[in-house]
Amino acid sequence: MTCLVRPFRSPVSTIKPSSISSSIIFRTVLRSISVSSTRRAILGYTTVILDSITHEWSGVGGCLEMVDALGKGKFKGNTWGAWSEVTPEHRKFIDAMLHSSINIIVTMRSKMETVQTNDGGKKKVEKLGLKAEQRDGIEYEFTTVLDITHGDNYAIATKDRTGLFIQPERISEQTGIKLSQWLSSGSADATINGNQILELEALMIEAGIDIDKYCTKRKLNSLQDVRQQVFEETCNSIRRIIEQKAQSNQESEKQLQQEQEALLEADYQKALVAIQTAQSTNDLQYPADYFKGGKYEQQILNACQAKMDMEGWSG
Repeated sequence: MTCLVRPFRSPVSTIKPSSISSSIIFRTVLRSISVSSTRRAILGYTTVILDSITHEWSGVGGCLEMVDALGKGKFKGNTWGAWSEVTPEHRKFIDAMLHSSINIIVTMRSKMETVQTNDGGKKKVEKLGLKAEQRDGIEYEFTTVLDITHGDNYAIATKDRTGLFIQPERISEQTGIKLSQWLSSGSADATINGNQILELEALMIEAGIDIDKYCTKRKLNSLQDVRQQVFEETCNSIRRIIEQKAQSNQESEKQLQQEQEALLEADYQKALVAIQTAQSTNDLQYPADYFKGGKYEQQILNACQAKMDMEGWSG
């Protein structure tokens, strides 16, 4: 099981949707917790545990069922078209959690992810590890992601902005206390300092990221409002963008070089034909000048000399 955490204060309410339609309960619950006054009136809690949000994705009435139904009906077999309607609904679900004033912990089921490889002509299935049963990338939306081991309930952090889960530890009441203390300490709201702002700004410029659009999208007045807890992750993400662009540029340059070499090779072959059919030494001058100082210069000069020797022409 995977546990994704937004730090919390008590009291805590647990919602288990497995007994009824996930699409109904999640939309109802999230509409409630998105509005502070409604949340207090209906739930009366400052922390909610959604156990589990796998139902929103692959449960009864979840995203996958919605895509299947829309694909077979409205979109006549076009699942890509169906996703155009389902993805915004899924995004509302995520945004309702992220923008809520309430503290939220969610759980997800995990399954073993495998891939089929070709080993010396033999097909082989390799295990890649456990993967949460939710949409790819959902872990990036949360402060902390903990993989919970079966049996002994040890938590192993695969992502942690709090710095509290350096070593695996057994989940207990103390875990919640640590998160609550971290939240109360102000660490969750601390913003980056001047040097960090300059570092982030330089990375964004190098990556070609529009800083104004970046801030507007995240409802930040400026980079000064970026929180400490997301600084390293943000910088690493931008560095990956820069690396990908550099790799893409290298591949483009390599492809361009290959294309240019292919054109040069074609010109070289044409020049050899022209030399063989030359009627005089004047006809040999153009290929000699064209390839002068290049990769094929010596081969062209040799071909020209061979033609002159064969025809008895003087240089």
